[in-house]
Amino acid sequence: MQLDDGLMSDAQSRYPTLFAWVGHHFRDHPWGSHHFEDLERAALFLRPMETIVSSLERANPVRLPSKQRAFRKATDPSKLLGLRTELLLGHRFAEAGISFEFGGTGDPDFKCSDANSGELLIEVKTRSRDDVSLLHDELIAALAGQSVVVNIQLPRRLAIPQGQHIDIVNRTLKQAALVSDKSNHAVALPEIDGKVSISPS
Repeated sequence: MQLDDGLMSDAQSRYPTLFAWVGHHFRDHPWGSHHFEDLERAALFLRPMETIVSSLERANPVRLPSKQRAFRKATDPSKLLGLRTELLLGHRFAEAGISFEFGGTGDPDFKCSDANSGELLIEVKTRSRDDVSLLHDELIAALAGQSVVVNIQLPRRLAIPQGQHIDIVNRTLKQAALVSDKSNHAVALPEIDGKVSISPS
């Protein structure tokens, strides 16, 4: 059976931060819709999650509210487990005293600051998508036969919208046509916080 009203009230007193994250529809949320016989069984699921979200609340990293909204709105248990993995790593960073923030759209999942290594970018969930490599391949194909060297400088990104791919390639081709033995050209890419430098080969 699911948690009845008495068990729900007891669970809310034990796991207040998790309940605050999920909102008023805890029974409908994948994390609250498990079939529990009692609170001891429920604790196997709820106690670790309470520890994670409480730790993140204390650390208050950049973009935490967006993760809270994603957690609250999640309906697919498999996607929710991926988000839980991300939150768990944030918890580990917080407990270790590592300064971090959650990545924004198109960025890796984490940006961490390390005294020795500087900024560290960490991707947790995505394994197959890498739009930087795709952009590289598109530029290689588009510039085939041209005697130029193209250098792209940009933060590590996994997501670049297709429309931006096309625009970047077209702008690069236009500037590549203007390169001569004595001139270099550059293309600003503010949409991905980067630039392209083009020189004769």
